[in-house]
Amino acid sequence: MKKLLLFLFVYIPQIIFAQNLVPNPSFEDYTVCPNSYFMLPTDWYSCSATPDYFNACDSTNSFGIPINCFGYQQAADGRAYCGFYAFGFTEPPPNCYKEYLGCQLINSLQIGQKYFISFKVIFSGGFGVGIATNNIGLLFSTISFQVFAPYDPTKFCIPTNNFAHIKDTSIITDSQNWTIIKGSIIADSAYQYILIGDFYNAQNTDTTIINSNYLKASYYYLDEVCVSTDSLLCNLPVAINKKNYEIKIFPNPASDYLSLKFTQKTSDAKVVIYNLLGELISTSMILSEESKINISRLPTGVYILEALTEKNIMRQKFIKRY
Repeated sequence: MKKLLLFLFVYIPQIIFAQNLVPNPSFEDYTVCPNSYFMLPTDWYSCSATPDYFNACDSTNSFGIPINCFGYQQAADGRAYCGFYAFGFTEPPPNCYKEYLGCQLINSLQIGQKYFISFKVIFSGGFGVGIATNNIGLLFSTISFQVFAPYDPTKFCIPTNNFAHIKDTSIITDSQNWTIIKGSIIADSAYQYILIGDFYNAQNTDTTIINSNYLKASYYYLDEVCVSTDSLLCNLPVAINKKNYEIKIFPNPASDYLSLKFTQKTSDAKVVIYNLLGELISTSMILSEESKINISRLPTGVYILEALTEKNIMRQKFIKRY
């Protein structure tokens, strides 16, 4: 007697987990700790000019975190971020100087699929940066643009087609809090690459003067880049460093005096001021929750105020006006 063999087919639905298609999205991975202007993290490259890499592994205060050659800033995530000149005027006008970062996505976009995009930027507010700008954005591409010689001065404004898939039309001047730039697209091509920068020419770019004594150029830090089919993955809120909100400084910018107000009661605090090179400028003791510090003798520029109490270390950037 022949045996009847029964095959039981069980359908197990495939669970697909959405992923961030951007490799090394917070720039934590690197081959060599940054020590010059010609270095970028793993998987990222220059599409034009010389964007920069900063990591807490550097101890020279040139390419470290939070202090580096362009300012003072904690990372939005982890221990690293990149930086780039979004826009700068050169001679003769209307020529401009721009830097672009790029990378190849883990997978190509699928035509007709909706994707969510986000990245975080913050104005450096550092020494030598004289203007802030708008139209910082992200552009998808089917070519890498790495083929353009990154240090060729004739290529500094490529590509400037007055278009970006995602951009922020506001002039970003905030150097205290990270700004998240986000949006979504329906893929119309099998894009493999992304570029980040300002893709608009001088006639279509708005700027504002931050310090007329510095270069007519805007510099921004970049962190947490995301491209995904999952809206939640790419719409994470900007992390708030509570330490920045335990002390209030006003006015900022200031010319003669800084008023300090602690949001929590404190019996006394040591207040230290550093320049952006990490050099100690002054030290004083604060004995009340509301006090003033004379900064009239400080040269014009950006400084770091650090308040130390028994429980906390609080830091804020401020600008000394002339």
